[in-house]
Amino acid sequence: MPQTTDPGCTIKDVKTQGNTITWTVVCKKGTSTGKVTYAGTTMDGFTETTVKTNGNTMTIKSRMKGKRIGPCK
Repeated sequence: MPQTTDPGCTIKDVKTQGNTITWTVVCKKGTSTGKVTYAGTTMDGFTETTVKTNGNTMTIKSRMKGKRIGPCK
């Protein structure tokens, strides 16, 4: 589940369909969308963030993959 610690941001449009979660995070200076799909002990997903600063717009695309390796310690 997506989370944010920035009080100026709001999480919207969180949707779960099967083993896939999608979401949008709206902040004062930008917006981010994401999608993660879980399969057994693995996950695969991406986020795309658009930020406006100093009159410029920047888009950051991130890809993530993960595998559960055991319980938290």
